[in-house]
Amino acid sequence: MYVLIYALQNLRRHKGRNIMVSLVLFAVIATTVITLIISNTAAELITHYRTRFTSEVFLVPDFDYIMASGQPAQTPRLTSEVLEQASHSPYLAHYALTAQTAGFSQTQVAVGEDSSMELPPIQIMNPDGELSEATSDFNFPTLQLIASTDPATFSEFETGSRQLIEGEMFQDLGEAIVSSEFAQLNQLSIGDTITVNSIFSSYPEPLYLTVTGIYLDTTENPNLFGVSLPSNNRRNEILTSFETLQNASQFAATLQLSGRYFLNHPQDLPYFEAELRSLGVSYAFQITTNEDTFHSLTAPIQGLRSISITFMVLVLSLGAFVLILLSGLSIRERKYEIGVLRAMGMKKNKVALGLVAEMTTLTLLCLILGLGAGNLAAQPIANTLLAQQVEALPTEDAGNPFNLAPGRQVVLNTTTETVEPPSEINLQLQVETFLQMGVIALGLATLSSAIGIAAITKYEPMKILAERN
Repeated sequence: MYVLIYALQNLRRHKGRNIMVSLVLFAVIATTVITLIISNTAAELITHYRTRFTSEVFLVPDFDYIMASGQPAQTPRLTSEVLEQASHSPYLAHYALTAQTAGFSQTQVAVGEDSSMELPPIQIMNPDGELSEATSDFNFPTLQLIASTDPATFSEFETGSRQLIEGEMFQDLGEAIVSSEFAQLNQLSIGDTITVNSIFSSYPEPLYLTVTGIYLDTTENPNLFGVSLPSNNRRNEILTSFETLQNASQFAATLQLSGRYFLNHPQDLPYFEAELRSLGVSYAFQITTNEDTFHSLTAPIQGLRSISITFMVLVLSLGAFVLILLSGLSIRERKYEIGVLRAMGMKKNKVALGLVAEMTTLTLLCLILGLGAGNLAAQPIANTLLAQQVEALPTEDAGNPFNLAPGRQVVLNTTTETVEPPSEINLQLQVETFLQMGVIALGLATLSSAIGIAAITKYEPMKILAERN
């Protein structure tokens, strides 16, 4: 106990030197706390995005493969049987099957529909699977039927660009929801029936749908080649269940099926791909995850984490060097004091313990203050650095990705979701950071004390006193 008391008295006795050491320790600890909080939070965000965005599997037509096969007109198709069999894979956490097709109505009017408008020339895939010019058997589409086994796949309702304002989401066969503009134009209310026909006149039987909900749509409408077509108007999208559209035989020739599969773990992708190939999925489909989305989201966060780790290493290296230098100078100044203690009979380990106690006490005080200061300063610093990382991202023009739309028309993919990188992250001082900081602080105290301990074992007390005289 007397060693600890003596150490505390020394802290008060050598105020100037200890204040200088404390300032260095505080600066190093506070800076390290900031970098650790940022680094750990960034790592958690990256892990979160990795789980969220690289566990979804996409089956995308590989047009390079199709062109190389010598049959560019034969675009790949997925059958509902294959999609449903794949949904039972043990590698999946959950799934959603989707279907989409174009149509028109003989009883309702589409938003923006104008019989006098000049329609652009179009090539279609007829029921026999051949690409040809549109004929009298073809009716120009004005509506889009979109179906899913899981209504949660309609992400616009989560982002707020679409909102159900009347009724409820479809549940049973033959139910659907429509936009408020489409409902107002056709004076529709909950419980009314709408009809949708196939674009081919050879399938005259319409699909009857009961309106169970009306949604407010604030999504942006595409402008395809300077022409605003009713079939591309988002207000003309009729949302229904997958089973409803799957059982509609009149749309079998134009129905485009797809599946959204979410893996248990991103590492399961090769095994799930092997299952899909064994079910007969053609190599005309690429089986991949949304790595581009993941990298676009995490690029600023990765940059922020790299900056914080690099800065932490530099600060710790420079801080350790300064502390060693100050410790060496302190020991030289206190050589006579150590010699007197040793001459009075104090053992080397007791003197060393006193030096360690002094440095540990200073380090604990600086750790408490540094944790508080670092926690307060981390958030604004992180937001500033993250904003700089976002601004530094290359502004690449992704162009207009092409996608195969219902009716096998090659049109611009106007429903591609734009993912924005995060503009800020919410930081918290976690237990992990606290423990890491405790280990680092203990290491700094040990490293600084090691210089004094080495000096104690190097000098003999009588020699120190003799040099003093």
